[in-house]
Amino acid sequence: MLFDAVKKQIKDTREEILGELNLSLQKRTAIGIFIKDSGDLITTAVVDIEESPTGDHVITLMKQDLHGYPVEQNPLHLSNIERVIRFNIPFDDPQYVIERRKEKFKA
Repeated sequence: MLFDAVKKQIKDTREEILGELNLSLQKRTAIGIFIKDSGDLITTAVVDIEESPTGDHVITLMKQDLHGYPVEQNPLHLSNIERVIRFNIPFDDPQYVIERRKEKFKA
């Protein structure tokens, strides 16, 4: 039952992915982004979305992920995103801000 609920939150069509990315941009909420052909998952928030001359979209992400690690694949093209999952938590949730600070000041 829980698996079905999570499965419904995963979006994998171009339109659904773009919709979820726009929602993250508007509400500054965290989003999980699965990168095509790599299996990588980036958990961050969207900063900007621009349409490129080729018709693809360029997605600019926060410089850090939710836990404070640098986001290496930034910006991304929409065509490089396999699927996304929305997290209904603000990127600036105090718990995660504390985690990012810890990562920033690690020796």
